[in-house]
Amino acid sequence: MMTQHDVNFTEGGEEQRFDVKAYLWQYLRYWYWFIISLTICITVAYLYLRYTIPEYEASAKLLIKDADNTSSLSEEAILQDLGLVNYKADILNEIEILKSRTLMLEVVDELNLQIRYFALGRVKNTELFGQEPFLVDTSGLDAEAIAGQRITLQEAGSGRVAVLKGEDIIEQFAFGEAIPLNEGSFRVTAVPSREIDTILPVAIQFDDRIGTARNYATRIEISQVGNAANVLELKLVDYNGQKAEAVINTLIQKYNEATLDDKNRVGNNTLKFIGERLEFLTAELAEVEGELERYKSRNDIGLELSTSAEAILQRVTEYEENIATLETQRELSEALLNQMLNRAESEDLLPVVINADLPQLNAQIDQYNELIIQRDKLEQSAGTQNPLLIRLRGQITELRGMILENLRIYLNSIEQEKAKVERKYTDLRQTLSSIPRAERELLERKRQQIIKENLFLYLLEKREETALSLAVTTPNSRLVDSALALPTPVYPIPFNVFALAISIGLALPIGGILTRQVLDDKVRGEDDIKQTSDVPIIGGINVHDQNEKIVVSSSSRSAIAEMFRLVRTNLRFMLKGSEEGSHTILVTSMMGGEGKTFVTVNLGLIMAISDKRTLLIGLDLRKPKLGNYLGLEDTSQGISNYVVDPSVKPEDVIRTSGLHGKLDFVTSGPIPPNPTELIMTERMQEFFAYARTEYDYILIDTPPVGLVTDAFLINQYATNSLFVVRIGVSRKPTAAYIDKIYKDGKLSNMACIINGVPKGGAYGYGYGYGYGYGYGYYNEDTNKPWWKIWSKN
Repeated sequence: MMTQHDVNFTEGGEEQRFDVKAYLWQYLRYWYWFIISLTICITVAYLYLRYTIPEYEASAKLLIKDADNTSSLSEEAILQDLGLVNYKADILNEIEILKSRTLMLEVVDELNLQIRYFALGRVKNTELFGQEPFLVDTSGLDAEAIAGQRITLQEAGSGRVAVLKGEDIIEQFAFGEAIPLNEGSFRVTAVPSREIDTILPVAIQFDDRIGTARNYATRIEISQVGNAANVLELKLVDYNGQKAEAVINTLIQKYNEATLDDKNRVGNNTLKFIGERLEFLTAELAEVEGELERYKSRNDIGLELSTSAEAILQRVTEYEENIATLETQRELSEALLNQMLNRAESEDLLPVVINADLPQLNAQIDQYNELIIQRDKLEQSAGTQNPLLIRLRGQITELRGMILENLRIYLNSIEQEKAKVERKYTDLRQTLSSIPRAERELLERKRQQIIKENLFLYLLEKREETALSLAVTTPNSRLVDSALALPTPVYPIPFNVFALAISIGLALPIGGILTRQVLDDKVRGEDDIKQTSDVPIIGGINVHDQNEKIVVSSSSRSAIAEMFRLVRTNLRFMLKGSEEGSHTILVTSMMGGEGKTFVTVNLGLIMAISDKRTLLIGLDLRKPKLGNYLGLEDTSQGISNYVVDPSVKPEDVIRTSGLHGKLDFVTSGPIPPNPTELIMTERMQEFFAYARTEYDYILIDTPPVGLVTDAFLINQYATNSLFVVRIGVSRKPTAAYIDKIYKDGKLSNMACIINGVPKGGAYGYGYGYGYGYGYGYYNEDTNKPWWKIWSKN
């Protein structure tokens, strides 16, 4: 006799390969979910594109000229060439300046961006820029008081404009007439060349000036083109492409103007410093020249000196020119030193008037002024704790100390040089004693005049040089590409919107199916049993769509009938080699509604069709259904009558089925109060002994094992047992329980039948099976409904 571990009719022993068709079918069988989801998502995408205001992107490129004039062999330049230093502080500073709120405020004021115009349409409102039918003059209004307010105007014809509230006209005014608003008024001026339909109402939105500047400064994107290039790309996305172009172009214009102003600050400070000194020297020179003229007149001295006096004067003049030059440099240096000491906290720009023979000090002053300009720019956009700003302040403080130290050293060198010249000049003055007193005093006065004249001429020369540098000053940037807006919107992009809609339309049903699978704890296929149980599976029974309890007959060729024939064949193979004689097969399940009675009746019928005497016994004494399946209305006589009444013979309770000549059945009879005790009586044993002598196959319909223990007690009369698992009804933990029963040997020669297999095999989940109902061939009896045209046969 074959043991229960010797037979397995499944493919569990073979290597399981991934079934692509089965995997796809579990989604494609819900094709109508995908159609509904895609339709909804694409419709939403269309409506979104229809009602969303498009946004356009404008971009420009700006070259920042390199202001570093240091030698290419400097240490920093060599490190940058080697790639060891990537110093981008200057570029980052310029980016911060371009994004500063201060600079954007100038753009807002230039373009009047705090006032926005909208053409009101039936579907959406369109912002107007450069196409306004009329303009608003708010010079008579408090800008802060009207911020956030909105007013609707519409041209009324005959040079008049109407103020609307909703669709009602409140009042009409002539163009140029004061229109009251809050405590002030504004005026409306018609635009001669109008490019839009002036019949449409126009909403005018008054925004906060600073808030508008902050908004645009935040939205504008400025990035460096490449890692080492000095080209910046400016991008701005706005609902109006023309407006985005104007904002970027005006921003670049204001940036260049600010750069020129910063560069001219040094020159203007220098001119101011020179002007103050010239004004002072003019007064001194006039006084010296007047005293010289008065002295000549008072002493009756002519214009010419004697030859000896002229020679001495020429030599004296040379020394005095040197002394005058040194005095000039000393006075300028002292003035610069005093200015820095008196303005220690302000750290203002320094004038560039030091001797050109001092390149190091002049370079330090130029670098100092450049740092001051960078600091002022950065303070407009960065906070006080900005790392770049802190670094600049440290550099300024360090460089300021170096300039002060070099100025003191330079003044000391001037004093030393002047002392040398004065010693030679003192020796020469001794020869002046031979010159008459009047001429000697005249020489002294002329010396003072020469000193003042030299200083005066030097300052005039510096003033002209500074004025010339101001005239030729150029900004440190060059416009590579002016702002240009793309003709197509950057948002929303129809292709991206529809692609996203299709993706969501596919993802939603897939996610729903996956969620359903994760949360579903029902048995959905043969694999759910194989994963946790080694019990052999001898076949599956298909879902039957028709409301029939008996689905097999001698002439039936339906799919479900063939499945029962396959189960019969597998069952006979399972019984092959066992003891000769009758075979008693117990049929049970985990719970009610899994189709054990349905399987019992149809399996018994298919056995009888194969010319085997078959008896069906209904031992579900608690909830009997066997009689109902066989169309028996009177179920008062059954196995319970035989067990409790010794006078009743087996022939009295065994009935013919009427389905086949070799198929008989016994119903459970009246429901007893003690089913368990009836199963264990001697009368029950006698009945089974009688049945074995009269029938080839005995099929017992027993109660579910998950509810009562009756099936385990009935197992003593069975040679084999079949456990029915129904797809979509049985829970997955049932497989583990079946495996435990199988391995513990609680049911004899146990095998499993899968009931409710979806049409088309294992490709998806099956529904529509009622307890004992709904079996039949796919297309044999009825035409397929239109909504199932994609289901598999």
